[in-house]
Amino acid sequence: MTVYTIITLLTTIAYFGIGIFVLASSPARFLNRIFFLFCCTVALWAFGYFITLLPRVDYHTALFASRASHAVGAFIPIAFLHLTLVFLRQEIEHHRVVFLGYGFAALMFFISFTPLIVNDLLSKMNMRFYPEKGVLYIAYAALYFVFSLFYAHFYLLKAYLTAKGTYRKRLLFFAFTSLLGFTGGISLFLLIFNIPIPPYASSLIVLYPFAMALYDLSLS
Repeated sequence: MTVYTIITLLTTIAYFGIGIFVLASSPARFLNRIFFLFCCTVALWAFGYFITLLPRVDYHTALFASRASHAVGAFIPIAFLHLTLVFLRQEIEHHRVVFLGYGFAALMFFISFTPLIVNDLLSKMNMRFYPEKGVLYIAYAALYFVFSLFYAHFYLLKAYLTAKGTYRKRLLFFAFTSLLGFTGGISLFLLIFNIPIPPYASSLIVLYPFAMALYDLSLS
């Protein structure tokens, strides 16, 4: 079992565990429910990756797991953006963007089960099965993920510039930990675009829910 296999398994367990913990602590709180949704999307995405990295998995099982992982992963960017806007108490002002984001994620969910997103699995950097991009992968990853990340952090920065005291520090922490988590996630895209950089930064994904749950969300 490789280090990446262990990381994806730990990511699955960490996100499911923290998501359930936060939801159970206050199930009626909307922020906690959105955080739970976000955690579930990341956990299921990571579990799909975990299956593809197992040493004895066959090609067809790995291909289905990779496509299913991408299908669920399509909801990660909009769930994060929604979480950010709820955290900032700005979800009403941006409801159209959120609605369109979930609609696009639903479309990507179904398309992900076709070769348009993951066309094939190839051996890359000592991993037997790693996704080879389809013709729509650029829309899935570079446009959709990057747009959601920048949109969320633009409004985090905007709020940070006018905030004061403890809230200002919390906004900075929220933005910093989010960037660390997404840096880990984006590192996994590099090999898909045939950029030969090992996804060591994927370990950062595991740290994100603990930081969010223990610092940011508990004080909202």
